[in-house]
Amino acid sequence: MKVETSLHLSRRFMARRKIEYQKEDLEEFDNIRANITQLAREKGMALYALSQTADVDYGALNEFINRRHQNPEVYTLMKIARALGVPTSRLFEVDTPKHVR
Repeated sequence: MKVETSLHLSRRFMARRKIEYQKEDLEEFDNIRANITQLAREKGMALYALSQTADVDYGALNEFINRRHQNPEVYTLMKIARALGVPTSRLFEVDTPKHVR
């Protein structure tokens, strides 16, 4: 008989729970995606290489980047930032236009 840990039970429960995000939340996730993608590109890292360097599941990273998953764990973001050589806060930065007219 397979015994499920509380972590597995928690993930199963959360997977069934539909989370309603605000528009601003979705925009923030898009911003994080864009920053990860841009930083990886600047480092010359493909998504698979980033997942290996960060020691995160490639499928989960791919799903987040391709908008099939909205809510990565903070620890996952910390590992991705570390692999990219930037502070975690850099993933949350919003690029502002240099010339505002």
